[in-house]
Amino acid sequence: MTEDRPVPSPRTVEEPMAFTRDELIGGALRTWSLFVALFVCFAVVPFVGTSWDGIWFVLFIGGYAGVISAVFAAFAAVVLTPLIWIVGRALRREHRLAVHLVVYILIGGVVAAIAAAMAELIGGGYPGLAVLAGVIALIAVPLGWWLTARTALRSDRGISPRRRRHERVDVDARVEDGALG
Repeated sequence: MTEDRPVPSPRTVEEPMAFTRDELIGGALRTWSLFVALFVCFAVVPFVGTSWDGIWFVLFIGGYAGVISAVFAAFAAVVLTPLIWIVGRALRREHRLAVHLVVYILIGGVVAAIAAAMAELIGGGYPGLAVLAGVIALIAVPLGWWLTARTALRSDRGISPRRRRHERVDVDARVEDGALG
């Protein structure tokens, strides 16, 4: 039987909010995914109809919004992740989650302003597109941080986010382990 060795946590008493490179990249990908998913969902809402022609139009708008938002969010993630790393390193000794949340909301506000400006340049003919991009960025950045931090901190406490799909649960081994200890 092979034993999975957990990766040691970078978080210590002195640095309760330290993070690994993998956690940083995971947070960036999570934030990117949130932005794209929310943007596509809210971009198609005004076009939802009941006819089949409307469905094809919604699919077209959703695909278009997905591609455009994915490209720009990827650009923003590549540019901003090193800056987020600097901010995260500066906050690694701060244990109060509220302080982190405020900082990431402020970062989300900056990203929202950039996203709104980019949306205005690209889709100036669509009223509300800049506001939509800004609001979604303002939601996605702190939410992406929160979900990533929550997962990391729960993992430190031994709470697994979920069982991996490829893992096979050996019920006999669990019963034997329970009997032994």
